[in-house]
Amino acid sequence: MENTTESAESISSEARKKLADFLLAEYEHMVESLLRNEESGEKRASFFVTLVGAAGGILGFVFGENPPIVSRDSIPIAAAAVATVLLCLGVLTVRRLIERDVVTDKLIFALRTLRRLFLTRGEAAVLTNAFFDPYGPPRRRPVKVYSIEKGGWLHTVAFVNALLTGITAAGLAVSWDVARPRQIVIALAGGVVVWIGQLTYARRKVARNHAELERAERLG
Repeated sequence: MENTTESAESISSEARKKLADFLLAEYEHMVESLLRNEESGEKRASFFVTLVGAAGGILGFVFGENPPIVSRDSIPIAAAAVATVLLCLGVLTVRRLIERDVVTDKLIFALRTLRRLFLTRGEAAVLTNAFFDPYGPPRRRPVKVYSIEKGGWLHTVAFVNALLTGITAAGLAVSWDVARPRQIVIALAGGVVVWIGQLTYARRKVARNHAELERAERLG
């Protein structure tokens, strides 16, 4: 048992000598993980938007022929059904994008910590633009509910989901013979509720994660 303990201490001692190399390798791994995480979310969002466009094209072909392949009386319910299926996928895509942002923030904070191990506050102040200011207050990721901001993937997919909700609501309203003015109101209301709901959830989750990371950094 004593030999095992001595062996473990010897291994630990040798590992400590290579700590700087390990931290640099860990830094490189985190950067790569951050890039892959961002790329994965973008690919998922891009696929979803492409799928929605393809579905719209197929519906246009099916009902746009003269004569139509399927009776045009089926347009509202068919559009509602397709939009509902796509909306389910869209909600999953939004959740993936939110998780992407959460993971990205965790990696950014981890990289800030590693930079501080190799960089003093004075050196960071002299080279302000070289190291993303690891000692300055961490930049928060804003998720605005009443603005599309820069048109990022989260807002883009959330907007498509709002449109799909409006299409679903309108299609069902037409199928149930709801008066036309009410059809418009129902479609708009559904889209607005889904838009606000998605981005409110995203803002709260991202903000809560960021606050936890900031608190852990201060305690560290």
